[in-house]
Amino acid sequence: MFEYFVKRFGNSEKIRNFAIPKLEQKAPNQLSFNELGIKKEQPKRTKFRREQKNRMKGNSGRGNQLAFGSFGLKNLENCWLTAHQIEAARQAISRRMNREGQIWIRVFPVKPFTAKPLDTRMGKGKGDPQGFVAPITPGRILFEAEGVSLAVAKEAMRLAANKLPVATKFVVRRDYVEE
Repeated sequence: MFEYFVKRFGNSEKIRNFAIPKLEQKAPNQLSFNELGIKKEQPKRTKFRREQKNRMKGNSGRGNQLAFGSFGLKNLENCWLTAHQIEAARQAISRRMNREGQIWIRVFPVKPFTAKPLDTRMGKGKGDPQGFVAPITPGRILFEAEGVSLAVAKEAMRLAANKLPVATKFVVRRDYVEE
């Protein structure tokens, strides 16, 4: 890119000292911040503003085994998890683990949900988007943890499960051995 500027504007002192910003490619699903600077999980952009509800049948076909950590929280019911519920559970885990070890969030809210205003009659189209949810089917691993003892991880996952609207189960990697 520097060569382009030299070709276009000549090899002057101003061009040589000009700081060219590096272009970074960001993943499409990243955390963003609202006006108050509070972290909220939602996609950077979506193809369509509104989606149909769809049906959640059967067990989870993917994301149903531990992939990163030794401990996990497995979902046992169908549900929609909102970004607020995921963030509340993440904070509970992080605080109980005293910010030691690592935490992986295995779900991300990508489905927009809509709602119509109160005192509105039927009809006149679909409501406005209100937020994003993660559709979860039974067997899905929601959170994983590593780098803490079994007792601390179990307690942290119990606190996170209390923040979620579904039944969950604490799971441990098969080849895990307590040191």
